[in-house]
Amino acid sequence: MIQKIVKSETSELTSKLFGSFDSNVKALESAFGVNIQNRSAESGDAILVSGEEDSVNNATKAVEFLKRDNVAIRAIFHAFCHAKSYSE
Repeated sequence: MIQKIVKSETSELTSKLFGSFDSNVKALESAFGVNIQNRSAESGDAILVSGEEDSVNNATKAVEFLKRDNVAIRAIFHAFCHAKSYSE
């Protein structure tokens, strides 16, 4: 099991990433088989992704993609496809 940290500059961005009632995070956790948690960091928030190495790498790519896409709900599907295409 490994862990990776994705930095989030603001708590507002983290909130958007997690979604209403953590719906975005639950979808990512289910799709990639990982655990995602929010942690406070010195400069913003830290999103901790943990699980098996390949799954964590793909989920981290998806979270980074969501950050760039301003976390549009439809982006979850695209993030999943984007991350999967790198692992194949």
